[in-house]
Amino acid sequence: MRDTQRLDWLNRTRCQVDRCSLISCPIGEISRLPDYYFQQSALLQTKQLFSDYKEIYSEVQQINLQRLDKAWKSFG
Repeated sequence: MRDTQRLDWLNRTRCQVDRCSLISCPIGEISRLPDYYFQQSALLQTKQLFSDYKEIYSEVQQINLQRLDKAWKSFG
């Protein structure tokens, strides 16, 4: 689920080369990339919205977010 936030950000801040205007291409407001700290602070809300997340230890969720963050930094 957290990687979808990052993919959504990537899709909203990019324009496909074969569809971009040579002059300009409106891509909407560029929001801040949902990084580790942004997503880690949203864990409590995630647990409230999705009951299955309540059964996962917080440490495990934080480690997964760290791994995701490391992968995205390597990707970019």
